[in-house]
Amino acid sequence: MEDKSVYWQFSELLLGLPELNWRGVVDQLPLADTQRRQLDLSLLQLEDDDQVAAEHYRVFGLNVFPYFSYFVESCSEGYERRDSELLKIFNGHNFHINSQEYGISPSHIGVLLRFYDHLQKKKISAEEKKEFLYQYLFSWVYHLYFSLKDVKSPFFEQVLSLLIQILYMEWCSLGGGHKFSEKLFKLSEEDGLNFMTDKSTGVVQIAKHFVSPSLSGLYISKHLLQMLSFDIRVPLAFGDRLSMFKSLLLESSKYEKLDELINELEVIVARWKKQVYSMSSEFELIKMEWVAKMNTTMVILNELRKAKNIKEDEIGV
Repeated sequence: MEDKSVYWQFSELLLGLPELNWRGVVDQLPLADTQRRQLDLSLLQLEDDDQVAAEHYRVFGLNVFPYFSYFVESCSEGYERRDSELLKIFNGHNFHINSQEYGISPSHIGVLLRFYDHLQKKKISAEEKKEFLYQYLFSWVYHLYFSLKDVKSPFFEQVLSLLIQILYMEWCSLGGGHKFSEKLFKLSEEDGLNFMTDKSTGVVQIAKHFVSPSLSGLYISKHLLQMLSFDIRVPLAFGDRLSMFKSLLLESSKYEKLDELINELEVIVARWKKQVYSMSSEFELIKMEWVAKMNTTMVILNELRKAKNIKEDEIGV
């Protein structure tokens, strides 16, 4: 295997392109002994490369979409704007995506890591590198990691944990610091729902809020929705996360389990908030941005408690 940088190696694990020699990549990672043992133990749970590839699909194809634009925006126009923004940056540094090879958005974490690997070979300032790390990786990579913890994937959870450690070491080697303004990172400007004044709010709008990370402040995967359905003992429809969350609201209201669902969701929000607060103080503005969204979500949950019933096109308060 040719000698590749650590950022390229992690990009391979996260892109999961066909015919990848997963164990070969893992063996080449420059890790401390303790880190290697932890990663090797998590990999042992998957028998061969086919099982690792299947787990990659379960995690990133079905549950957690590893795209910067998807985490920080809430609509297709926002995704396209962020992708165009990144392509402009890539072109400015003569970095081009092989769309036939990737077949994915430029905001995929694997592509972002390959671009950062490209930056390492160019003569650019430490501040420019830090700005990219801050705006396009640290702004959401912790959230990606927290999402994987909810999906229960030991191997990819370890991969993200190690990646964050390596990115933070890089950040510190570049000087670290708190100099970046709030203008450098903003989540979707779309307002949270206001149940107290908006009588037209329906179940679809509520579901959209909860399944959009940039609105709710957290990532609710299909796996987590299935666990919620199991815990409160209500049926759950198949489909995308929006359809599943909508189904969960309607069924919990139908079977008089809405309070139980809200209790479970409040626990999840509290857990996510605790995890976000554990981030380095150097990313305080990023933390505040995410926590503000979670605070809005808690207000929405409090308002939902007042609902006498939830139907397809109305919330009865």
